Amino acid sequence: MRYQVSRQSGFTLIELIIVIIMLGVLSVTALPRFVNLSSEANAAVINTLAGALKSTANIAHTKAIIAKRNGGFNNGFDFDGVYFDKGYPLALSFGDSDGIPEIMELMSFGANDFTWADNFNGQSASGDLTREIYITVRSKINQGVGHNEVVATACYVSYETFVDVYKPPEIIVDVSGC
Repeated sequence: MRYQVSRQSGFTLIELIIVIIMLGVLSVTALPRFVNLSSEANAAVINTLAGALKSTANIAHTKAIIAKRNGGFNNGFDFDGVYFDKGYPLALSFGDSDGIPEIMELMSFGANDFTWADNFNGQSASGDLTREIYITVRSKINQGVGHNEVVATACYVSYETFVDVYKPPEIIVDVSGC
C-alpha cells in the first residue's frame, strides 16, 4: 500500500501578513490621487481669508473712528501706515512701494502664500464704483496676473471698497473651482 503525501495548497500566515502590509502601503500611496483633499484645503483657506478680511476691516474701521473721530473720512487718510477711505482700509496699494494691498498689510497672513490682483475701476453688483482686490491661494495661480485670471480660477475672495458711497467693503467668496 502506498501512502500519498498530501501537499498543502494554501498560504502561510507570514505570507498573508506580508500581502496585507503590501496592500496597505499601496493604498496609502494611491489614495491621495483618488481623494482630492487639496481642493477642500484651498476652499477652507479662502473661507478663512474671507472671515479674516471682514474682521480686519471692521476692527480697523473701529480703531480709525476712535482715532480720527470721523475726520478725513471723505477724502481718505493715512492711519498706522495704511490708507483708508470712507473709514475702511483700501483694497489697493497706495503711497507705498511694497505693492501689498492696504487691507493685507493689516492681516497676519503671509503675502507669499497668496496671489492677488487689483481692479482700480470695478463695479459692484449694485452698480457703484469700487476699488477691488481679488485674492487666491498661490497653488492655484502665480503672482503677476490680472484680476480676470484670478476670477477664472473660481477659487478666490474679493475685497471691494466703495468710491462714491458710504458702505462697508463687500467681501465675495467663490470656491466652486477649488
